[in-house]
Amino acid sequence: MWHRLNSIVEELKPLPVVLNGDIVHYEDVERAKKATGATSVMTARGAAANPSIFRAAGELPAIETAVEYVKTAIRMSNAYGNTKYTLMQMYPDTRSTVFRALQGSKCYESMCAAMGLAEFYESEGRLRDRDDPMRGRAGKRPVAATETPTKRVKA
Repeated sequence: MWHRLNSIVEELKPLPVVLNGDIVHYEDVERAKKATGATSVMTARGAAANPSIFRAAGELPAIETAVEYVKTAIRMSNAYGNTKYTLMQMYPDTRSTVFRALQGSKCYESMCAAMGLAEFYESEGRLRDRDDPMRGRAGKRPVAATETPTKRVKA
């Protein structure tokens, strides 16, 4: 499919052309540039499925990348919903019981339990959840002891 861009790249010289699409492995970068004459490439689905495609030393197994992604997301206090969305794009076996458990997870604790990371969550994740009240399970901010809860009254 890349060959369709050859005439566009030629017509636009000396302007740089960025190829977008079907970059799913590290080797695809050079193959695409050679096939089209494009200056550079970009990817979305390939990187979302396995961010290690950028490793010149070779890709890591998708599950290994997913585990490291979740650990990093927790350490960096990434929003749970964003982490779950990305993880669901990365997870290789959509028919496994682990995948189904991840689909049903509602918080980092259940996500980590599904992935066999319960010990990691206990040591690092729970502390972060405790220290950051905005990351509670239901996403509700707890009322501080010094605050008076208020009730809205319809006028």
